[in-house]
Amino acid sequence: MRFLHVSDLHIGKSFYHQDPREFLDLQEDLLRKVIQKAQDLQCDALVIAGDIYDRQDPGAEAVAVLDRFMNRLKDSGLTVLMIAGNHDSPKKLGYARSFLEDRDIYLETVYDGAIRAVELEGVVFHLLPFIKPFSTAGVLGTRPASFQDMMEQVLARQMLDPDKAHVLISHQFVSGATTCESESVMVGGLDEIAADTFRDYDYVAMGHLHSPQRIGDNVWYPGTLQRLSISELNQKKGALVVDVDPSALPGMRVKVEPVSIEPLRGFEKLSGTLAELTEPVFVASRDRNAYVYAALQDEQPNPMALMHLQECWPRLVGLGYEALEARVQEAVGVAAAVRSEDPADNIREFYRSQNGQDLNERQEALLAELLEEMEAV
Repeated sequence: MRFLHVSDLHIGKSFYHQDPREFLDLQEDLLRKVIQKAQDLQCDALVIAGDIYDRQDPGAEAVAVLDRFMNRLKDSGLTVLMIAGNHDSPKKLGYARSFLEDRDIYLETVYDGAIRAVELEGVVFHLLPFIKPFSTAGVLGTRPASFQDMMEQVLARQMLDPDKAHVLISHQFVSGATTCESESVMVGGLDEIAADTFRDYDYVAMGHLHSPQRIGDNVWYPGTLQRLSISELNQKKGALVVDVDPSALPGMRVKVEPVSIEPLRGFEKLSGTLAELTEPVFVASRDRNAYVYAALQDEQPNPMALMHLQECWPRLVGLGYEALEARVQEAVGVAAAVRSEDPADNIREFYRSQNGQDLNERQEALLAELLEEMEAV
């Protein structure tokens, strides 16, 4: 059987300072394309691995977008398997659970001591919403010592039929995964779970992290459908199409392929000097409707840069002085490595690494004057 794996829809997300209504329209367009992609690929099911909404108290417009998405799903011919993520309110997301189930939309928002199982064509899907030690203490009998301890206890309660293929749908942070700035993770890796914990499953349809990646042999994150932060600009976004053959031997049952789902409006990084990025011919050659981050290569900041860029790129989300920032970082590293006991030498070396030139005569005189004043204090 075949299914499409997506996660982290974040419906209703605020996208920098951009028009929230416009961004919500783009999200709804992507959700239509998810259904179309699943149908075009002749998928039997759609797996949505958590973070349906961006916040636990979604606005009315975000709720309306999900409502229309659910209505399209019920008429799509797809079986839908969906769980709540850490951004979702179990009560608000799961209010129509039984109604949806009658329409082949299976939604799990709360772990009550047993993982819900749904079997489709010899493949058993296990729906485990986002959990944390505090929330599982009541059903486990004691509060787990860590996220790792919690997941081990939860999965130990499951009895898996070895003659069937098993897919776990979950929303957690697996050790070894890479993160980006648009995610919510715990300091010090307190919420990490080892990939080997999920070894008994043929495929783990994971959500929570926004970068598409594979951890170990069987844990897959599809990432977000679209770029949600500047740190994701180099990532290829989309979904995962998964083929499962329950008759094959364990370890050979699953085939995974990434597929792209193009958003209506792109989000790209433009690199160059301010003059280059605002040059009329260059501007005319690019998509001015795209969201843009400008990585300026100028050696010095320009106080008018933001205004000039916004005139050319109406959906500018931010700018950075990439060359200058790189030089500063290099200078910090050089300064940390300096071993001279003479403060004047240290200052000269720092200035040289940051500016690519030595102090001039006037600056040398000023440095000598300042150091003399410091010694006199």
